[in-house]
Amino acid sequence: MRFMIHYQSSKWQIFVSRPTSILKRDFIKWTYLSLDKISGFNLSKIVAIGNNQEMDVFVNKKEDRKNYQQIISQYCNGKIEKIFAQYKEIITNYQSAGHNLPKQCLNSMKDIGPILIYSYYVERLVDLEESKRRDELIELNGNLRDSGAKIVYPLYNCAYKFLQKKYGNKPIDSYLIKELAKLVDGREISKRKFFYIFVGTKKNTHIYTGDAAKVFLRRHGFIPAINNQARELKGLTACQGKVKGQVKIVRGLSDIKNCNGKVVICRETIIEYMPYIKKALGLVTDLGGINCHAAIATREFKIPCVVGTTFATQVFNDGDLVEVDANKGVVKKIED
Repeated sequence: MRFMIHYQSSKWQIFVSRPTSILKRDFIKWTYLSLDKISGFNLSKIVAIGNNQEMDVFVNKKEDRKNYQQIISQYCNGKIEKIFAQYKEIITNYQSAGHNLPKQCLNSMKDIGPILIYSYYVERLVDLEESKRRDELIELNGNLRDSGAKIVYPLYNCAYKFLQKKYGNKPIDSYLIKELAKLVDGREISKRKFFYIFVGTKKNTHIYTGDAAKVFLRRHGFIPAINNQARELKGLTACQGKVKGQVKIVRGLSDIKNCNGKVVICRETIIEYMPYIKKALGLVTDLGGINCHAAIATREFKIPCVVGTTFATQVFNDGDLVEVDANKGVVKKIED
């Protein structure tokens, strides 16, 4: 299997890494692009770099920095609590209208999606000095995100089943919404499974493959983020503990089922991983902070976890013997 090269850019900030299909990302893009419904926040474009297993999502670095400054301001003036109350009411009373399942899903992404993206900025408050209010906000933030996700993602699953039935003869995971009624050339679909760049704005969405993708990377300052020589990495302690075990690299849902008693190493975790993660010996991620999904889950499961190592999925391989010292936030390769 060919693994995806991960990229970095001085102009683009990596936001999340998810094993998400092109079709699903075309729906989810509206959670980002609707962030301007919350006063003072804005994300005008998303860039996703992926293949049929992995996807890294980037946002404009200047916009991301302004959004972070705005969340700090709202923390100081008490506005976060008001926004939480507003969206708690929206989520509690939310009812999807009509019988068009894809439209219901898109509407939920636009209506509830903003609080899901906003929650990532609230999560960054962990960088501030510890206080009871900060900790309560972060906990409330996680609960609100979960409540919103329980509406948005089941609606997507329903829309997906509908589209799958309607366009069953097409590999719809590799299609944009606007392409579903058309026929995308099979060679283009093959290219997308190998490597693609998804660029989404409110006005349109484009997919770049082949030479066009290379040109896009060059014009936007993307270069490979590679560090495969290290034998030891430092990250953040998410759940304390110390274990030794064999590595299982997880790049998507097809990898996660065989992680019993192993040290799982992945870019980030998603909810679909959880039934398997609880059986793992330990967890290490490239991305995330001490209140990310992986951190919260491993504290619940009491599994040693180190997050935010940046390069763990590149440095380690399946079957490597590693020591995870989550007390110190260190992961290192050891000899058999």
